[in-house]
Amino acid sequence: MPKNFNHLGSRWIKAPISMLLEFSDHFHYPICLVLNNDKKVIIDYDSESVRPRLESFGDKNVTHVYLREADLVSFMREIKESLNLKKNNNDLEAEAVVLTLSGCFELVRNSFHSLGLSSTNIDLAVEVNMLSIKMLSESPNLVSLLKKMEKDLNPYFIRAILSSSMSTCLVDAYSWGSQSIKEKVSLACMIRQLNWNQEHFKIYDEGSSIKKIEKLPLEMANLLKANGTFSKEVIEIVEQSFETPDAKGFPRGLGAASIGRLSALSIVSHSLIQKLSFYKYDYNKKDEILSELKEQFKEGQFIQIMEGVCRMIAA
Repeated sequence: MPKNFNHLGSRWIKAPISMLLEFSDHFHYPICLVLNNDKKVIIDYDSESVRPRLESFGDKNVTHVYLREADLVSFMREIKESLNLKKNNNDLEAEAVVLTLSGCFELVRNSFHSLGLSSTNIDLAVEVNMLSIKMLSESPNLVSLLKKMEKDLNPYFIRAILSSSMSTCLVDAYSWGSQSIKEKVSLACMIRQLNWNQEHFKIYDEGSSIKKIEKLPLEMANLLKANGTFSKEVIEIVEQSFETPDAKGFPRGLGAASIGRLSALSIVSHSLIQKLSFYKYDYNKKDEILSELKEQFKEGQFIQIMEGVCRMIAA
């Protein structure tokens, strides 16, 4: 399935059917299907049949369709308003919220790679972040929930939400923690790898050819700076998220003394998630995990951050 394409004078952007169904009350646009022979079929909007038609595509294992660029932008604006309403609804089931967040996160990623850092995907990313913070505060068993739903979720969303959840939980371990700081570290986790593609994630996971990805955090941070709507804290976290206290990280190879406090919190949170994953979330291994983290993070801002990790795990 192609990512995006030009057809009949319009740019068509890939969109998950799950999102069209989730927000079908707001959906009133033509769609394009790409058949096995690469033939493209445009289906005009019909208010009476849009939902049954989308459901029939799902029954045939069609997971994505295509929207015209202008229609996608308009649809994302309507989704943003709907998410704002969901944020104030206390009766939503956790599974439904996670599915919605995953689909919206995929939309943000797709639109970023197609349209760049536009005001529309920024607004939607911020709403996804705010709803995720609310969901995290009400879902103590997030890991179990994500494991249960793994096949239905965007894999990049799972990475982002796990890092976001650990970072926001860790903020509570410090006297200087606040709701504003939670929102900043969580947003940075959500958007720091928007400019990564599948190959970039593979390179990072395998730990090979790091030079191919070492400038990505800096590029993303520069995009945020140029946009002018992001706080300096969010920009710094995005830029420094892959640095390490031994100065062997990227993009700048900063040492512990040059890494900011919130960046250090984000880095430690990410490492903690990686170690928990390695030990298959066996909390009986917490002493081994703490020992490994203390050895890794024992300089600069990391000393204070590790004190918070110890308090959080002991709680």
